[in-house]
Amino acid sequence: MREVYYLRACMALPMVVPVLAIASVRLGVDSGKLLSILVWSLFVGGIPYAAFAIVSVIIMWNRPPIAYWRWAMLAPLAFSVIFSVALTLAGVIERGTLPPLDVIFGSGAYYSLVIVPVGYGYVGLTWLGYKLLSKFEIVNEAV
Repeated sequence: MREVYYLRACMALPMVVPVLAIASVRLGVDSGKLLSILVWSLFVGGIPYAAFAIVSVIIMWNRPPIAYWRWAMLAPLAFSVIFSVALTLAGVIERGTLPPLDVIFGSGAYYSLVIVPVGYGYVGLTWLGYKLLSKFEIVNEAV
């Protein structure tokens, strides 16, 4: 498999891993704190993340793998900002008015405390998977 295909597929991890976590709860596997964070991340951030990932793939489509890796280093921070905007827009749609600035920034900062570490967790998982799969020559660097 080409590296770029692997990286594109890994952009779906934040949508796939929580679904697998839900399945593991259904199967009776012990649920811990990490599992609840993953499930929560799907329900709260799923729609904004899906849009973010689709736009990212479209923008990155003809770029080399190194560009995907660079984007991976910035994506959790960028998504945190985009999620804050989406959260604000959801508040405007629900209330019909713009929430106070302290609510906007407070909510953004609160959710960033989860979004950024979980996002970098997925980046780390992608990197570890790449190292493992490239060691067994399942993923190669051909462009």
